[in-house]
Amino acid sequence: MGKMSFDTFKHILDQFSPKKGKRLWGMKLSYRGEPLTNKEIPKMVKYAKDRGVLDIYFNTNGMLLTEDVSRDLIEAHLDRISISIDGTNAEEYEKVRIGANFDTVVSNIKRLRELREEYGVTYPKIRIQTVKLPELDLEKYVNTWKVYADEVAALEYTDESVRVTDIEEKWACPQLWQRMTIEWDGYVYGCNNDDLKGICLGNALERTIYDCWHDERLMEIRKCHMKGKSHEVNDCNGCPWRTAQIKKEQNKSNEEKGYVDQKRN
Repeated sequence: MGKMSFDTFKHILDQFSPKKGKRLWGMKLSYRGEPLTNKEIPKMVKYAKDRGVLDIYFNTNGMLLTEDVSRDLIEAHLDRISISIDGTNAEEYEKVRIGANFDTVVSNIKRLRELREEYGVTYPKIRIQTVKLPELDLEKYVNTWKVYADEVAALEYTDESVRVTDIEEKWACPQLWQRMTIEWDGYVYGCNNDDLKGICLGNALERTIYDCWHDERLMEIRKCHMKGKSHEVNDCNGCPWRTAQIKKEQNKSNEEKGYVDQKRN
């Protein structure tokens, strides 16, 4: 995977201006790769802040979060940072994160917190997260990392290689109205979870973000979702995120129903 150039980033950001009623509210500077391999990240954060973006964040494994990088990110006013850490000690962590070093990541996080205090700021908010696998001791995980982070989280596990295509639940994906993905080379996709890259809306170097957002095909997909027919959209039917969200809502509904029945009995 390549790295977005600052020129491409600037070309995209320059299409938004709060003074003209075209505000970009939030931005995530990561997708499937490690964002800190791109040395332009602090410069991008500062430019986006200067353009009025309210919430800027990204996910990282923390290995490249050196003191210099942390200083640059604070001075650029990065709002939030999510650091992925699997396990609670070096043995657990390095077994999963091949090539990474547990002590380096912990040291980087500690220094970032110290720098926040030195600068007298509360940003970036630090979130430490993992994936909720069966072997995860959630209480131990939270207790280990809460002293380093403002927030500790465990994300639901989804197997993106498995696509369940027989769920015809009346469900609409909020992401179609909230965000889109622009890859490093400028190609725009209508959903943050379009892993198969089926909803390509063109290239941001050739087409405006406004036109991509209002693309006729994307508008039709939104209409299908509003009608509760997301399963009729080929690119959405079988989406692992869609499946996970529907099952989560079904489980919650069943739990609530069981609680009501128990109260009646």
